[in-house]
Amino acid sequence: MKKHEILSPQARAALFNPLNDPAAIIRHYTLSPDDLALIRRRRRDDASAANIF
Repeated sequence: MKKHEILSPQARAALFNPLNDPAAIIRHYTLSPDDLALIRRRRRDDASAANIF
């Protein structure tokens, strides 16, 4: 019995092949200043996290 292909070869490549364009890598895998500010606001310091356990 033939396996069903859910993704076309082009769709599979778009999902699973790594990016090779430096600009695309930076755009997709670098956090913006807004992202970093949100992380800083939401991050607990180590002392308060240690008191949970």
